[in-house]
Amino acid sequence: MLVFTFHHVESEIYGIARKTRSITPAGLRAIIKTARFLGFNIISLKDFFELKHKSYIQTRKCILFTFDDGYKNFYLHAAPILIEEKCPATVFVLAEKFSGYNDWDSNGTSPMPQDELMSLEEMKTLSSTGLISFGSHGLLHKDLSLLNGDDCFNEIHVSYKILTKALENAFFPVFAYPWGRYSVDAIKYLEISQYKFAFTTEQNLWPKSIQPYKIPRYNILYKDRIIFIFILRFIKTALISFIKHKLLFH
Repeated sequence: MLVFTFHHVESEIYGIARKTRSITPAGLRAIIKTARFLGFNIISLKDFFELKHKSYIQTRKCILFTFDDGYKNFYLHAAPILIEEKCPATVFVLAEKFSGYNDWDSNGTSPMPQDELMSLEEMKTLSSTGLISFGSHGLLHKDLSLLNGDDCFNEIHVSYKILTKALENAFFPVFAYPWGRYSVDAIKYLEISQYKFAFTTEQNLWPKSIQPYKIPRYNILYKDRIIFIFILRFIKTALISFIKHKLLFH
């Protein structure tokens, strides 16, 4: 199985920093069409939850699309394509950042452009389509690997309470680590929480067995590596089948 993560979806991509975190609407549509052409099933978060009852073989050609941070450009540029293509996706949003801007990307020396975030009303509008679901990205996009016990606990547990109340059935108990970073404490608090899964930014296929709070994701960038990823997947599958065949008949 593959899990893809996106950040910005925007018609014009400027600067090196943006190219490492953005994709165009045309690029997003191309990924959807390519995945389906190659026989992959783009699944919803509800489907994702049900996969734990499926065999590894049944899940090998499934993809989950995830979008981090809840940018308004998701609402403006990604959602219309996802809806038109009937493609489900999950957005990880910040419980104390409905509307507002991504101030976590700024610093005193070289501030990045401030990007607007989706409002709660916009999230609810998207949830009504039945294609867009939401998970938690914490409260304020803090690096969990740097937080003490109480602050780490709050990012995980308080965000769950806020988002459950605000988004109701559109919110699923899944968590994505800001910047993909976690700690022993973060894992410990997730294990005693309502969250069923947590996603990193470690780029890898989802293996046959994996800890539910360390699920890897492929980051999809401006220069899409989608074809390369698929090719690697098919080469790996073909090689494993070849080896098994040789062992069986020798």
